[in-house]
Amino acid sequence: MLLSKNPPTLGEDALLAVSQDFRIIVPEENAEAYKTAEGWKDVAGSVHGLTYQLEVTPPNGSLEIFRGGGTSTGSNPTSVTFTVTNKSAVPLSGLKVSLDNAENFTLDIALMDASLAPGESTTFTVSPKAELAQGSYQTNITVTSDIPDVVAQYIPDQVAPAEATMVCTVKTVGLTATPASLDFGSAYTGYTQPEAKTVTVTNTGEQAVTLTQPASRYYDVITAGSLELPVGGETTFNPDGATSRAMLAAILWRLEGSPVVNYAMDFADVEEGQWYTEAIRWAASEGIVTGYGDGAFGTNDSI
Repeated sequence: MLLSKNPPTLGEDALLAVSQDFRIIVPEENAEAYKTAEGWKDVAGSVHGLTYQLEVTPPNGSLEIFRGGGTSTGSNPTSVTFTVTNKSAVPLSGLKVSLDNAENFTLDIALMDASLAPGESTTFTVSPKAELAQGSYQTNITVTSDIPDVVAQYIPDQVAPAEATMVCTVKTVGLTATPASLDFGSAYTGYTQPEAKTVTVTNTGEQAVTLTQPASRYYDVITAGSLELPVGGETTFNPDGATSRAMLAAILWRLEGSPVVNYAMDFADVEEGQWYTEAIRWAASEGIVTGYGDGAFGTNDSI
């Protein structure tokens, strides 16, 4: 480290002895003067202005957690990983992380390094506590280090913690069925079959959901009018409703245990990642269904 404001005249041997990993630290406002001074150009890449800076990314972390009946559902991430980078010209040690909302968040620094050379990074994670109720929660994150003597002496005004925030929103996933129970009365062999009943399912949660076509060992369940339910949306299991080609493929696929197959299908109207995609792939691979011959399968066409 060299803190002279003006580039001194050094012997050629002294500069040639500077290794590529050696850092010559000078006042930041004089760094360019050093790099262009006579006799210093060959080691200009080793000259760095004295700086202090910690950076945390992302600056704004966020999570959405969906709960149904008090339990997390789906494959939503349950924590955010933050990266701390030493953007200073000098090594930093004694890294510390603090949260201002430890009541609702937990901090994991098990994998975080306590010291960082210039340009090095390390990570820590922040997680919302499992028992959080529905709502939005925020914590401010502060990262500090021990202050090197040279920084405290020459650039104390640059010393500032790195800061970030994390927001966690807990939403509900809920479904209701109307009526909640069905009573078909009594029926005996040889008598008229009881009249079918319609069930309406409503998405009462805060997240769009994809329903699984229900099945029953002792009852025939009509295919739902739609398996995709937006927030507030509803669908019916209606004996008088139409069954689409996609619905039929899904019913047969699930009865077979939802097998996974490696089959290249080229139906123009069968999108990847939809509730019916793998069902149609399986049905087509087994020769159970075919398209119309014009590249279309007819997902929404009635059977």
